[in-house]
Amino acid sequence: MTSNTVWYAITQALKCNGVTQVFGLPSDDLALMIEIKKNNINFLITKDQRNAMFMATGYSLAMNQLGVCVVGKGPAMMNCMTGVLEADAQCAPVLIIATSTKTEKYGFNRSFQEANQYEVVSPLAKWAHRVESADSIHWVMKKAIFLATSGSPGPVYIEIPEDIGFQKVQKNEFSSYIPTIHSKLSADVENINKARRMIKESTKPIIIYGGGTKRGRDRHILKAFAEWLRAPIFVTASGRGAISEEDPLFCGLAGLYCPAHMMELITQSDLFISVGSRLEETATFGWEASLKANKIIQINISEQGFNLLYDSFNLQGDAEEILSKLMETSIPREDSYQWIEFAENLKIHLFREKDAVTYHYNQLRVADILNVLNSYLPKEVVFVHENGLQDMWSYFYPYHALKAGQDAITPSEQTPLGFGAAAAVGVAQAQKDKMVVAIVGDGAFNLFQSDLSTVVQNKIPIIYVVLNNGGYGWLAYQNKNNGASSVFIHEEESALIGVHSNLHHLQVKSCHELVDSIKEAMAAYRVGKSVILECFVQVNDVASALKDIYGDFPIKER
Repeated sequence: MTSNTVWYAITQALKCNGVTQVFGLPSDDLALMIEIKKNNINFLITKDQRNAMFMATGYSLAMNQLGVCVVGKGPAMMNCMTGVLEADAQCAPVLIIATSTKTEKYGFNRSFQEANQYEVVSPLAKWAHRVESADSIHWVMKKAIFLATSGSPGPVYIEIPEDIGFQKVQKNEFSSYIPTIHSKLSADVENINKARRMIKESTKPIIIYGGGTKRGRDRHILKAFAEWLRAPIFVTASGRGAISEEDPLFCGLAGLYCPAHMMELITQSDLFISVGSRLEETATFGWEASLKANKIIQINISEQGFNLLYDSFNLQGDAEEILSKLMETSIPREDSYQWIEFAENLKIHLFREKDAVTYHYNQLRVADILNVLNSYLPKEVVFVHENGLQDMWSYFYPYHALKAGQDAITPSEQTPLGFGAAAAVGVAQAQKDKMVVAIVGDGAFNLFQSDLSTVVQNKIPIIYVVLNNGGYGWLAYQNKNNGASSVFIHEEESALIGVHSNLHHLQVKSCHELVDSIKEAMAAYRVGKSVILECFVQVNDVASALKDIYGDFPIKER
């Protein structure tokens, strides 16, 4: 029997669970990082712990599997808390491994960088644990990875006191460890039958697909269900990519981002079927009256996913299993084709409006940028989004529409500034066979810039489409519209700060430069370069649905 350290045991647990990529900024002794690298797991060393957590979350969402972030103690751990908040909101399975004060000194508050890390992270983690003995590391790692990836996934936190990390583990329980295979759980027959009756009584159903639907093994079921139901499809922001936006039944994003022309569908609907969504405020904004007036079926894998503000029939279980069972019988609805035809006619107006808006002026506008991106980018693309003033244009269909084979990673309802810029690195590490395009504002991009060198040094190809309005556009827009001069942006044109000379950097100031610039960006990407496509846009270039919205959360005040 051989003796190995806790650090070694952690690495073996990661290997047995198929982990090939770790993100983070290790503690000063570098012990865990060294073990990880010795075992041929790639350790992407970042400059900032916050970015590391965003990268691990982006990786997890893109791979639909465990992401891992390794950080030090005290301020190092606290620095990644925004990322833990985002991973929790995204239901992303991320394992955070942090060091902490030695056991013998812990609790006296006199040790170097001692902090009550466990108490801080516990409210946001699905499970948090401070390791108390070396021999407990086996069950701790098994439980951590199982909880992170089971049911409704989420972040899990493991804290390793510095002295325990170097202690010997007397047995290697991971040598024959078999990762857990998660069973698919379904609702009972009685509830399935009740849902079928509700569907049969409906004449104008609508489907809302949320981010939870992207965790399934077979997304074709989502398309099959919509065709069986003959219902228009909306997705939440986090649900983008669950279904092709070229699908005839697709009608745009839900709630705040719902195209104005499609609101007639919402007001006339008599049944909403929400799948894998928490029905957050942005997903229901402007739809509240219709949701309260009509029947709702919510389908979620966890009881915490249901929005209980609405009177709805709730089915708990695996979405794919439930949808498959619902489709086992036919639902005769003779007038269903009239409902679909009504939706199709409304969509015609959407595309007419888009054609009237795009590419008719000399001034560079975000709608033009998105239009050219949609036209020239290949089908195998993963878009990564921020949620600022100008980049929110990309949430409005059909100004930005995913082709079949394309995917999107978006911030959660938390929308932390800089998430998309950093998460794109994790996505690029996860999806090396696809082009990764991040659509970000200059405020978010500048916040991320400490890790631009990480992108360059590790030769991670990403196309950053940076919408530069001179600063924090959302704040500036609200400030100006309330009669004040803006203090949040540079009124004069300003380039990005600290752009690295070995990045391929393009500046676009006119819509006439767009096509050639995007072609050049793709050519540079294909030879392995990272690209910054810096597009100078105006603060008042705002999607029409957002023009009269003000406040911390969108409330129409005018």
